[in-house]
Amino acid sequence: MPKRRFAACLLILSALLSACGSSSTDAEVEGEEDELGHPPAAMVGRWVFQSATVDGTPTALTDALEWTGATVQARLNVEANGTYWYEELNASGAQTWAEGGWVFVDPEGSLIEVNVQWDSDGSATDQFEMTYTLSGNVLTLQRQELGSTLVFTLSM
Repeated sequence: MPKRRFAACLLILSALLSACGSSSTDAEVEGEEDELGHPPAAMVGRWVFQSATVDGTPTALTDALEWTGATVQARLNVEANGTYWYEELNASGAQTWAEGGWVFVDPEGSLIEVNVQWDSDGSATDQFEMTYTLSGNVLTLQRQELGSTLVFTLSM
């Protein structure tokens, strides 16, 4: 899978994780919502990519996410219902690339299944898994790709 698609998937995953949460205090309803795989409430929102490593070595986001020449920032937007979109922006804030779909967050652990449905080129169908950790306003996404471990750190 190209790094560009991986970056978009990571972005989507982060957005989905920060978007979902339960507003009900009824344990039975909360259990049903968890089974839907919605992201935890703390994951819902807009996350900005801050850094990346490949096999533990710091790597420029430009390389890790395979940005076009004009791109200067990447964001992951996660909604409470599990939808996400990843976007790359230029210095003026205009999109240079986008991807979206939905995520399933395993309520028993730290695994996220990303389901890509569209990107800047049109309709898309891709699915992959990654792990995450969420600590305050820092989201870390990890994925295995072509024998390498990629880790992205995002902040809200």
